[in-house]
Amino acid sequence: MVLLTRRRLLLLLAVFVSFAGVALYALYSASQHVPEFYAEAFEIPPTVAEKACDQFSDQAVALANDAEKEGVWNAVFSDDHINGWLATDLVTKHPKLLPPGFAHPRVKLSEDHAQIGVRFTVSGVETVAWIDLEARMTETHEISLTFRDVRAGAVPIPLASILDAITRAAADLEVPLRWAGGEERPTAIIGLPQDSAKGLRHELTKLKLGDGQLYVSGRTFKSPPATETQ
Repeated sequence: MVLLTRRRLLLLLAVFVSFAGVALYALYSASQHVPEFYAEAFEIPPTVAEKACDQFSDQAVALANDAEKEGVWNAVFSDDHINGWLATDLVTKHPKLLPPGFAHPRVKLSEDHAQIGVRFTVSGVETVAWIDLEARMTETHEISLTFRDVRAGAVPIPLASILDAITRAAADLEVPLRWAGGEERPTAIIGLPQDSAKGLRHELTKLKLGDGQLYVSGRTFKSPPATETQ
């Protein structure tokens, strides 16, 4: 009887170990899944990436200069231009912008939403972490980013850590940020930074994501003088 019980225990242990091994392998395999958008964006020839980076940098500088003056401003960025900058200037000129363990971010822009992926290494295991979010402009002229999906490969990632990281990054950059939408559809509401030194305000008038493009426009105007209280 004792021998029979021992065999049953060993059999149960073997079954448990087998199931655990299969589950861990399935989890690992799912984490190694590379989203199609990321694979396509990652395979940019260096010469094409450098040219796209130059175009993105020129547009970004022009937009920043226009926004520092009173009047209207606008720009159109393609995901090719953005990925070109991510593949070149981010690596060579701004390597500390990415936290440790993260590398090679890429984006894909579609109608009203964007996918953002980045290679992430933890405990020696590399995967592609990616976010699918909806981007719109609010009635109060702010940017609304609603998180639709967050995954490591094909494995869902809890949103809490991602949202906390975004909140900390916004605070470090002094970018106005608040959260809406609840746990089901967390939405980041982002305002444009204001220039208090020059007394200028920036207002977003249009934000539109299309197939491979991001269109933004807005205006810059002087803030009314603050009224003194008696």
